[in-house]
Amino acid sequence: MERKDTQPFHAIPASARLPPSHRAATAATLRTLYHIPAAPHPYPRLRDTSLDTVAALLPRSIESDTAPPPRAFLEALAAAAHRAATACFCGSVLAGQTSEGDECGDVALWLGDGAFGRGHEAAVLAALALDLGRSMQAVELAPETRLPASARVSSTAPETRVLVGLLAQLTDVYAFTAGPPPGGAGPLVYFLLGHRVESGESPGWGGLVGVCVTS
Repeated sequence: MERKDTQPFHAIPASARLPPSHRAATAATLRTLYHIPAAPHPYPRLRDTSLDTVAALLPRSIESDTAPPPRAFLEALAAAAHRAATACFCGSVLAGQTSEGDECGDVALWLGDGAFGRGHEAAVLAALALDLGRSMQAVELAPETRLPASARVSSTAPETRVLVGLLAQLTDVYAFTAGPPPGGAGPLVYFLLGHRVESGESPGWGGLVGVCVTS
């Protein structure tokens, strides 16, 4: 029988120590997504890692042994998103200046292969065991960055160019938000996803998830 304290997701622990600001932003996002209080931690065995050392988020159902996630890519993606957001003076490069706070950052995610493209947003939430409400909206992407246009991220900043280069490895890129209906309580969560196929690595859907902080 599965233990009741089993976490609702798997995670790839970072291979190197993350900067304090990145650690704090990652932990804040995961706590918001999964309603995890700061203390005591309800999931004491977070797959041999803690919230602030997570490099990427994985579904519990993923067969990481037979189809290992592209760890180096995901770590680089998360680090680049954090640096790009910091350069733009915001917490999440997906939410950008639309967020009223900068405590939550962007977390890399990997869903593996499957039906997770545009039109399958509900399957993305189900795979990650996220209960974010029934309101899901497509997000327009800026053609020069393939980041949400509403984020207003500078396409010429060096940090953004690094992130854009990594996103170029993804095809069929799309974004959406999930959260409560207008006027409802709860976070507005941004997802940016695309399909990645690289020689010698398992194909699958991956990207970023970030939280827009609202009062």
